[in-house]
Amino acid sequence: EWNQMTPYEKINLLPHPEAVYDIFGTFVPNIQGKRTDIEDCRKRILEGQTEEEISDAHFGTWTRYHRSFKRYKTLKRVNQRTWKTQVVVLWGKAGTGKTERINYLSPNVRRMFRENNFWSDYDEQKTVLWDDFDGKTVKRQSFLQLTDRYPCQIRQIGGYSNWAPRIIYITSNTPPECWYNDNNDTCHAVMRRISYVEECFKRPDQYDLVQLQQSIELSEIQSGSSITTTLDTDTKTKRTLSKLPN
Repeated sequence: EWNQMTPYEKINLLPHPEAVYDIFGTFVPNIQGKRTDIEDCRKRILEGQTEEEISDAHFGTWTRYHRSFKRYKTLKRVNQRTWKTQVVVLWGKAGTGKTERINYLSPNVRRMFRENNFWSDYDEQKTVLWDDFDGKTVKRQSFLQLTDRYPCQIRQIGGYSNWAPRIIYITSNTPPECWYNDNNDTCHAVMRRISYVEECFKRPDQYDLVQLQQSIELSEIQSGSSITTTLDTDTKTKRTLSKLPN
């Protein structure tokens, strides 16, 4: 039995009352099979790193355990939303430069769409774009949850992902009052979620982007830090700009 024991088990049995022995040096146990790569991934998850950052650091481990990593992040409530997501709506006829304008303001914006009840790829990007939105692909209740300030998840192929954007850009051919024509209360609830709305027109001199740049600090959006915004959240005082300065 003694010969079948590991050195670590033997050292724990000493000192024996009838044994005579000498100890030289310091015993360092050899813990076999310890996965330092998985432990490092766990630490990175708790630090709030994105899935892209973790996959770059441990690609082989990520390919095998990425679903477990995502589940662990959900259990530990990492990076869950505690802020009010700002909603910026640009609406108008086709060809008025709505999407181009948003890509100018936020070059790294993640363009998202929803098809067959599944959202496209999302990895906790700070800014997202719902292009050509009309209210049909996202139900009113889901819209209110996605644009609120509380923790939320979206359904994707293969599981769920944490939903935590700072800003949602929306382009549409119709005004937001027409997205959900249930009743006045529904319209009011939707409009309360919108921080900034502007009607776009096709003009030969294009747009003056200064006003929108002042409302949303682009440097803070791109760095991922907290956003300081002057967007007016009062429905009655929302600005619908029909004329832009030359």
